[in-house]
Amino acid sequence: MVKPTKSVKAFAYLRTSSAANIGEDKDSGRRQLHAIQAFAKRAGIELVGTFHDEAVKGSDPIDTRPGFAAMLEALEANGTKTIIVETANRFARDLMVQEVGFAMLKSRGIDLIAADSPTSFLDDTPTARLIRQVLGAIIVVVMTTLSSYCRSAHVLTWSPTGSPHVAIRGYFAIMCSRMPRTV
Repeated sequence: MVKPTKSVKAFAYLRTSSAANIGEDKDSGRRQLHAIQAFAKRAGIELVGTFHDEAVKGSDPIDTRPGFAAMLEALEANGTKTIIVETANRFARDLMVQEVGFAMLKSRGIDLIAADSPTSFLDDTPTARLIRQVLGAIIVVVMTTLSSYCRSAHVLTWSPTGSPHVAIRGYFAIMCSRMPRTV
């Protein structure tokens, strides 16, 4: 765990990829913020603000995200040099986006901390880079595969009244039931 020797201030960054996971009745933003706040408290880091990109894919370049761009402006304005995310894939779900974004932050002197693995972006050894990149690649494969399975599990059917609706079938029904329905 990161134990700062001096007072460290940070911004929380949240990203929700699907519009279906946005709203008061959804837990994505609350879950991310809770994990970030719990980590910051344990590490003695003061959160000075929260920025959120809603309905932004993890494969979108970080410099095109409105919430992230606003956070970069705030970082420059108040001198804060740390960003905390719930997990590395909340920062970016695409390996190239993750590595390019991380390099951009590092060049600006900004630390990126994943609450679930605090040293994954702070350690810049060859081994740490390898592990970060391999885990990033695994996330890409798992999410792409799961999305593909879920798309094939959603089937357009017709109700007795003649209106179309989506039914879920097959082995992936439980995992896919929360995914946005596509036809």
